[in-house]
Parts: sequence; C-alpha cells; structure tokens
Amino acid sequence: MSQPWRVPPPVRARTWPIAILAVLAVALATASLAVALTRSRPGSTPAYTPTQRAAAKTKLCEQYQLADDAASVETNGSDVALARVSAINAAAILEVAAADPALSDAYRSAALALATAYRSTTAEGSRGVDDPRFKRSLDDLVAKNQALRDLCGD
Repeated sequence: MSQPWRVPPPVRARTWPIAILAVLAVALATASLAVALTRSRPGSTPAYTPTQRAAAKTKLCEQYQLADDAASVETNGSDVALARVSAINAAAILEVAAADPALSDAYRSAALALATAYRSTTAEGSRGVDDPRFKRSLDDLVAKNQALRDLCGD
C-alpha cells in the first residue's frame, strides 16, 4: 500500500554558510591586525607638559612623605599589627601615586621599588626580627627609602 503523503528528500548538510562565516572571520581578523599595526607606533608615548610632569612629581613626593611618616611612627611603636598595617598602607599609597602616567620613570621606579620593599619586609617580619632574611629585607627597605627621599629632595 502506498503512503498518502510525499516522502521528503533526505536532508543534506549545508556547509556553505559555515565556509562563508569562516572566510569572513579570517578577513575581519586580518583587517583588525592591519589597523592595529598601522595605528600603534613603537615608542609613541603621550607627551606631557612640564607642568603636568612637575605636578605628578609633587603629588608622588607628597604621598611618599605621608606614607613614610605613617610607617615611621607605627614601625617604631610597640604594636606589631599597626606596624604591618602601616607598611602595607604605605606600599599601596606609593603604588597609586606611581600610576600617574605623567610621572618620570626614575620616580616611578623608585616608588614601586620602595612599595615592594615595604611588602617584602612586612612578610619577612613574620620570621622574627632576628632572622637574617628579615634583616636583609629591612636593609633593602632603608636603601630604597633613601633613594626616593633623595629624589624628592628631603
């Protein structure tokens, strides 16, 4: 007996939409790469005015003074927890101030080095004040602090 309706033809996979999408994706990626390569020039950094550079230096040095004063007060006290908090806070203050793009590399490097020294010394302090690694870390902190103090003119 025959069926009362027509049997549909077998479904064939249509690969042409996928092929077209793949070609379009490659073309877009190539165009994006070409645009990115022509727009970004190596060594092209925004130029900052002397006023902007001076303001960035002043801001960093003010923030350094604040961080240094707080850390000095608390690390010379008797509360170890406050000393650690103030050292980590000093590191954070320096990192934020060093993020100013108008700041010269010398100041930025010195501030970030001191921030790292604050963090390292705080971590090494858990070993105890007699531990040689803590003493080396503390010596490094003092040297990095002096370097930034010299740059800021204090």
